[in-house]
Amino acid sequence: MLIFDFDGHLGDGTEAIFYDTDQVLFWSLHQYPAFPGNGYINEIGTGKGKGFTINVPLPPGSGDDIFLKAVEEFMPIAEQFKPDVVAVSAGFDAHLYDLLLGLRVTGSSFHKIGLMLRERFSHVFAVLEGGYNLEYMPRSVFNFVAGMNGQEIPYPEDTTSSAWKIWENFDMDVQGALAQLAPFWKLR
Repeated sequence: MLIFDFDGHLGDGTEAIFYDTDQVLFWSLHQYPAFPGNGYINEIGTGKGKGFTINVPLPPGSGDDIFLKAVEEFMPIAEQFKPDVVAVSAGFDAHLYDLLLGLRVTGSSFHKIGLMLRERFSHVFAVLEGGYNLEYMPRSVFNFVAGMNGQEIPYPEDTTSSAWKIWENFDMDVQGALAQLAPFWKLR
C-alpha cells in the first residue's frame, strides 16, 4: 500500500505507525517548518522500513509550481513501489486562502494531482483531511475528485508561482531527500 499525504501538515501519526515496515510506502508533502515540527528529509524510516518513508518539506510561500514539482520528483518512487492500493490523505489546507498555513497552492493543482493518480494507479481511495477555508475547501475537494474521475476542472484558479529564494530552499531539500533515498530506489 502507498499512503500519499498531501495535507499541508505532516501526518505524523500515520508516519509513526508505518515507520518500521517495508510493506507500506508513506509519502508526505507538507509545509516545513509547521506543526507538528517533524517531517524533515532525513526521516526515511527505520529497520526494515528504512527508505519507505518519504518526507517532502515545502517552504512557506510555496506555490503551485513547487507543489506540483514535489509530486513529479517523487512519483517515480511511488511507481517503483508498485502499490496494490493507494490511500490518499487528501488535505486542502495548503490552499492559497487557507489561513492556517503559509502555502500558496490553488485548486487547480489538486485537480492535476487527481489526474496524475488516475493515470498511474488503478486502485485509489481518499480520505478527507485538513482544509479550513469554508469557501475554498469544498471547491478544492470537487477539483480533486474531478481529476480522479478524469473530468474537467469545475473550479479553475489562476496558478501561483514561488519566489526564487523559496525555490532555492526547496531544491536543496529535494536534492537532500533524493540523496537519502538513493540507496533504496532507482532514481533518474
